[in-house]
Amino acid sequence: MSLVCYDVDSFRNSAEFVQSSAEKNLKGLSISINVQPKVQAITTMQRKTGYDLGFANWIASYPDLNEFFQLLNTNNANNAGNYSNKRYDYYYNKANGVDSRNAEKRYTDFQKAQRIAMNDQAILAVNQGQIARLNNPKLKGVTYAAAQGITLKNAYKVK
Repeated sequence: MSLVCYDVDSFRNSAEFVQSSAEKNLKGLSISINVQPKVQAITTMQRKTGYDLGFANWIASYPDLNEFFQLLNTNNANNAGNYSNKRYDYYYNKANGVDSRNAEKRYTDFQKAQRIAMNDQAILAVNQGQIARLNNPKLKGVTYAAAQGITLKNAYKVK
């Protein structure tokens, strides 16, 4: 079994942990880690052939459930695991189609899609990145965005 991951220490370390744990607990399983530069690894996973497991990350660029649910949609280019389930796609498409203007129905659609994906074990969340920040209460006008980080363009200090 082949596991593709980015050529970044944290990814390599996590891939080695998955390899070690899986081989220890699933007798007879052998996982080879295929470390590639990030762009090459992403391209490999987008081709959806030539590997069994893909170790990747995703950072939300906008605050909506769709940001992550799109990744398991059959036709999404970033569906690195090549996951496909017609029922998942049905609820995903419903959430972004007929129910897109009804927050409660849309949320219920995403819940149903999530149950399907979790039952299928479509993904394995290994870790979640965190950033700790200390903010000086005298510094105002700082903006924060997950994908862009801290922006100090409009920052100023008060007395």
